[in-house]
Amino acid sequence: MGKSGKRMATKYLIPILLVSFIAIFSFSSAAFADDPFPLFPAMFYGHVQDLNGNAVAWDEIQGCVGGECYTLTKTAVEVYEPGSYKAGEYGLPWGKYERPKKLQIDGTADDSGRLITFKVVVAGKTYGAVSYAEEYAYQTGVNWYEGLEQHVDLRIDTTPTPTNHIIRFEGGVRVETAGNIASYLFPEGVNKVVIAESRKMADSMIGTILAGALNAPILLVDLQTDKTPSHYSVLKGQIDSLNPSEAYLLGGETVVPVEISNYLQDKGCTVKRVAGDDRFLTAVEIIKEVKKQGKNIGTTLYIANGRGETVNGLMTAADGYALAPSADVASNFNPVLLIDKNWNNAEKAANVNTLIDNAGLSNIDKCIILGDTDQVPEAVQTVLTAKLGSEKITREKGDVYTVSASLAAKYADANDASDIVIARGDILADALSGGLLAAKQNAPVIFVNTNSIPVEARVAIKSIVNRDSEAFVLGSTSAVSTAVADEINQIINQK
Repeated sequence: MGKSGKRMATKYLIPILLVSFIAIFSFSSAAFADDPFPLFPAMFYGHVQDLNGNAVAWDEIQGCVGGECYTLTKTAVEVYEPGSYKAGEYGLPWGKYERPKKLQIDGTADDSGRLITFKVVVAGKTYGAVSYAEEYAYQTGVNWYEGLEQHVDLRIDTTPTPTNHIIRFEGGVRVETAGNIASYLFPEGVNKVVIAESRKMADSMIGTILAGALNAPILLVDLQTDKTPSHYSVLKGQIDSLNPSEAYLLGGETVVPVEISNYLQDKGCTVKRVAGDDRFLTAVEIIKEVKKQGKNIGTTLYIANGRGETVNGLMTAADGYALAPSADVASNFNPVLLIDKNWNNAEKAANVNTLIDNAGLSNIDKCIILGDTDQVPEAVQTVLTAKLGSEKITREKGDVYTVSASLAAKYADANDASDIVIARGDILADALSGGLLAAKQNAPVIFVNTNSIPVEARVAIKSIVNRDSEAFVLGSTSAVSTAVADEINQIINQK
């Protein structure tokens, strides 16, 4: 080809190449307009930990940037590092340039410098994670950059969300609390009720065994505060609501007035009084009534002081011992007999033998004395030992809080119980009305102070409850404070 031909070829070739280049560039631009050329991903490795720095076995790790999330699964890591995820590791433990299965987060130029949001899935639950990037020191937060490879530890809060395990029964007065317990147990009404006096409680302390035998709630009459111009309106309202066909009144007319008996009879209710000449013989009559109901009396006998002190017309903690074994008494019909703490010589102490014989308790395998010798004198224990044999006699020593805690722990162990009933230990009406609740819920009674939990009670609570337990609190916050209920709830949630 001559020079002129070469010039002509060059003249036309250059424009052709230029057009071709423009066409190819235009095609490429169109092709990748919606799909920019991918950048090198950011890669992360490190540990998953709780807020205390303990390793957490994770299921998935997610890293999100620019609206997109990228996931590393436990299964993927297990292929390369069997068991490592259990130690909270990901992309570890090999050398820096050999770590397999790191968390890969792709991105675009627009994502450069953006903060990455991390999430961790543990046991099916997703937690937001705080990321700590290790360079020369830990710094909070990690930003996405092309080709970044970094050690990042992820901290998550695995503390369980607190659940409310408290069921409180309360009313403006103790009579209302008893009614609320009855309504909870028998929302459709009830065939039988037990009615007891709520202050001195001389005749009503061991009514729990009868309530258990009858499957009947205990309603309370308050001789001091409930006698309004309409006369016992609260109790009458509860009777109307429950609509019983039979009522058992504990004690004589001085403790459960004839007005209540008449009201029940006017409603077509059969009424029976269960009473003896004194509190000790009333206890015997209650045991006899349980037998008349066709129930077999249990073989464990509880002995408790029935001669307590009164303060402002209310019984003190000295009398609470008889109510400490309520769950066992109401569910297994194990009897309680009351003695006088002044039976401190052989002649007086012999009265306990008379009570046992009158009640027909001839099949006792175990006798548990409740309280120290200031509650049940040594003389009474001596008489019991001679009658029943020393091998059958045990004494639960300590104050009423210690004894209730000990009995509760033993009951829970023997009956696989994990729920509890909480009652104030120095004012006892709520504990009396809660006896049947304790039996039906398989929940032993534990006494507490209004504003604090005694050490022994706290130990018992911790030994009994589990993560699914319920605590039935008897009385308003003036009886068992919110602080005490919250502490019990916290103990359960920490299981």
